[in-house]
Amino acid sequence: MDAREQSHPYHGPARRRRGAFIAAAPSLLRPAEQQLRRRLEAQPANVDLLRRLADTQRMLGQLEAARSNYRRLLGLAPDPTVDWLVDVLGTEPLPTPPEGQRAVPFARFTDFLSAEERDWLLAETAAAPQCFVPARIGDSEVFPDYRLAFVAESPLDRAIRRWFDPKLRAALPSTLTRLASDSRGLRQDRVADFGFETSVTMHQAGGLYQGHKDARDTGIRAHRRLSFVLYYGREPRRFEGGDLLLHDTTYEEGLDEEVGTYTRFAPLANSLVIFPSDSAHEVTRIVSATGEPLDFADCRFTVNGWIYAHHPFWRPPEQPTDA
Repeated sequence: MDAREQSHPYHGPARRRRGAFIAAAPSLLRPAEQQLRRRLEAQPANVDLLRRLADTQRMLGQLEAARSNYRRLLGLAPDPTVDWLVDVLGTEPLPTPPEGQRAVPFARFTDFLSAEERDWLLAETAAAPQCFVPARIGDSEVFPDYRLAFVAESPLDRAIRRWFDPKLRAALPSTLTRLASDSRGLRQDRVADFGFETSVTMHQAGGLYQGHKDARDTGIRAHRRLSFVLYYGREPRRFEGGDLLLHDTTYEEGLDEEVGTYTRFAPLANSLVIFPSDSAHEVTRIVSATGEPLDFADCRFTVNGWIYAHHPFWRPPEQPTDA
């Protein structure tokens, strides 16, 4: 697991550090979760212990268990941020987000593709290892200490993009229903106008992408509204890590500040996660289960990218741009 994660064990939901992405490795969180369970057996009404247990379970990716304990916490001490967490970890349309610290909203689909579609995607990828080149940061250079990944070029990239984008567009109505209160101006009646930027990414053993946001204040990235990632690959997984962490953020007086809690998603094959592009997130380091380099087919693969609202500076990749 990422050494940077290991150096920052979790000490409670109030911990924060401006401009930093603080994450604890699962190997540190699991003993903490067990200890909190034992302490709660003796103090079942201790709201601090219960909050820390629910937060720890969420950071481990135990989302159903975390939601159950957040609901239990609400019964002891009503709190709008906890109420939001219960809703975020559910599947229903989300209410208006609370002020201050809050978890990142998301829409999640499991078994997104049919078995035949999964087989096609895996076969196309396995047949084109030569299409993958080192990933850059934006249009800049390769920084392997910050982002270590490979992205597909044509013809693989073009083939998968043309095949996948209509499937993603079909999923957007339910996504926008779920995120309607915090959809960054995306409207269901304008789905046909949305622009997609789609890529295919591969992470080998050692791969990672440190904390970042997909949307920026200027340029084309300022128009990114939602980010998406579809996981696929050979099962069972032959690696650990590669988790997506969505970092909670505190919004105060125009400042956005990451805090020490987050929602973890394991790279479950055939699952799709969609979340706001201005959310802080990262991909944890991939570790081979055997300690040996991963075969190409055993790497972590994603179809990922961004959804743009209709605006004059963006055209979908398959359409010509102005000279």
